[in-house]
Amino acid sequence: MVATTVVTIVLYGAIGIATLVASILLLVFMGSVLNGRKKYPSKTAHATESSATLAPFLTTSATHLAAMIRQRKITSLEAVRAFSDQIIRVNKHLNAICGTRFDEAEREAREADQRIDECYTLAGNDPARLKELLDALPPFHGVPCTIKECFRLTGMSWTSGLRSRAQNIAEFDATAVKRMRDGGFIPLANTNTRYARKTRVRDGGSRVHERDLVEEQQW
Repeated sequence: MVATTVVTIVLYGAIGIATLVASILLLVFMGSVLNGRKKYPSKTAHATESSATLAPFLTTSATHLAAMIRQRKITSLEAVRAFSDQIIRVNKHLNAICGTRFDEAEREAREADQRIDECYTLAGNDPARLKELLDALPPFHGVPCTIKECFRLTGMSWTSGLRSRAQNIAEFDATAVKRMRDGGFIPLANTNTRYARKTRVRDGGSRVHERDLVEEQQW
């Protein structure tokens, strides 16, 4: 009876010590995580100007940007270069981009601008004819975009954040990507998925990448 009591006391004592040690380790871990987060400010540190100051249309909607390109307030090439510059400027702070296709995008933008110019040339001084020609273009003609890396984008990585798929290169566009292209969008790059960890910089999850590339925000 006494032996059983002693064993029970020792057992509960061991459990208590183990629980205490586990609690201390958890507190140390959480403290290191919180200290690590302090390294990531609410704004990226690379610039004092906002993205909107650098290029006013960076934060406008896709439909508004498409209208600006149609009206020749900006060219598709200018939009592609502005968004490409923004990606280069902020991605080292975000780790949002898996790969880029800037050269191909610029070529596609020049072709998009050429189609716009042809519409104005064919229409001459006839506003009704010009509207008819512009309305025949895809709704997002010449608008740059990014594609999540879990969707096939021809010539780009297609791993969905899995190490086992590290060598996968898309040989054709996914249906969703093809429909975006058909709608006039010009892909600039593909962006990380939720589970990708390519550098020591946090990837920030999945849905925030495209937003933060233009808003310069961190988490």
